[in-house]
Amino acid sequence: MCDLKAFLMSTLMVLVFLAAGRPESLPADEAQLKSQPQEQSQPQAQEVLQLSPRAKLTMVTIFPGRALYSMFGHTAIRVEDPVYEIDLLYNYGQSSVPFDATFIPRFVTGDLPFMLGVVQTRRAYDFYSRYENRSIYEQDLLLSAAERQAVFEFLEINALPENRVYIYDFFYDNCTTRVRDLLWNLFGEDISFKLGERPPVSYRKAISPYLVDKPFVKFGINLMLGSPTDGVPGRERRLYLPGQFMEAVDAAQLDGRPLMGETRFVYKGRNGTDIVPTAGPSLADRAWSLLPSLLLWILFAAVLLLTVSRFRWSRAARALDALVFGASGLVGTASLLLWIFSGYVMTTANYHLLWAWPVHVISAFLLIKKRRPQGPQGLSQGPQRTPFIRWYAAIAAAAALLALGLFPLLPQQLPAPAVPLLLIIAFRGGVKT
Repeated sequence: MCDLKAFLMSTLMVLVFLAAGRPESLPADEAQLKSQPQEQSQPQAQEVLQLSPRAKLTMVTIFPGRALYSMFGHTAIRVEDPVYEIDLLYNYGQSSVPFDATFIPRFVTGDLPFMLGVVQTRRAYDFYSRYENRSIYEQDLLLSAAERQAVFEFLEINALPENRVYIYDFFYDNCTTRVRDLLWNLFGEDISFKLGERPPVSYRKAISPYLVDKPFVKFGINLMLGSPTDGVPGRERRLYLPGQFMEAVDAAQLDGRPLMGETRFVYKGRNGTDIVPTAGPSLADRAWSLLPSLLLWILFAAVLLLTVSRFRWSRAARALDALVFGASGLVGTASLLLWIFSGYVMTTANYHLLWAWPVHVISAFLLIKKRRPQGPQGLSQGPQRTPFIRWYAAIAAAAALLALGLFPLLPQQLPAPAVPLLLIIAFRGGVKT
């Protein structure tokens, strides 16, 4: 038990040091510089088909789907040339590793290789429409013959085995940023994306609307993403989501002329013409989007009643303590691992470690195993705990309340469902003192 106490105390001191030291919270653009995507291969002297004057290039946006991997949409480029019977979709969003047991560890550690895949357009459209029921939107690009050829050669060179693989980063290097950077690399200052008068928002707020119909996923993502996610990207760096880029291409100009020509929906799927999912108008739809908060507030009310009742030291109460502390410990463990071991800037400097201590996982076992003297009706007569358990519970309760008060002043947003969770930790930790 002494070794375990020493381990808990030393680990707790490390976490307090990390939190008190104000971890590096970079401005969005500065953080981006620390996570620079790999440079795309520039076209080299190589034999590439010369497109005919009838060739056409199209920007393709695939709307969000139900699966987690598809919930933000997708960007690709379509190349058509009826003279050579070419109709290909160049897709930077293809994983170069199988979806097996290594996929999640690779994603978590920031070592997930994606690649530029080239497939027949009709085959890809059939998959997105028939199997995933996702809307497909096309924007014809008004390019000269030389400009079309430059884009085509760039894609062909990047599709070579030695060039096509890159390390995926959701915010900085993905299927949309690759297409964006392709146009910048080729046309430089001649191309400008008009972002309109829409005010810039943080990375976290930008992805939030896409998660409205997945409230538990949204809660989990908000817990794992650190304070850099609350930074506001610069004007050009705002184009990292397919929906953002689709709107920007609508108003973009190349050398003073419109970049976009005709537009069309090839297929209208589950989202129709709305690339950002929205909560339905009914009460049930709105309640579903708020379900994590509602459930945790209900749990907090139950905990409050339990804490002031004579059952506050019962076996059921100890099981509840173990559940709450164990869950917060798992959140802290995941946050710490992502901060230390992943290559993602956005998972660093996570202030949730102020209250979600990884050592809570160990304390959960101590709490549930603790024995109490029983009264005549089988009820606990009061707590009999070691000074260490009382000290640990008091510090955990104080840390939860302190975090609740500090978060409005910190450069990180506190998810709404976390508020009742912190109050539960404070109440249940306080009753053990």
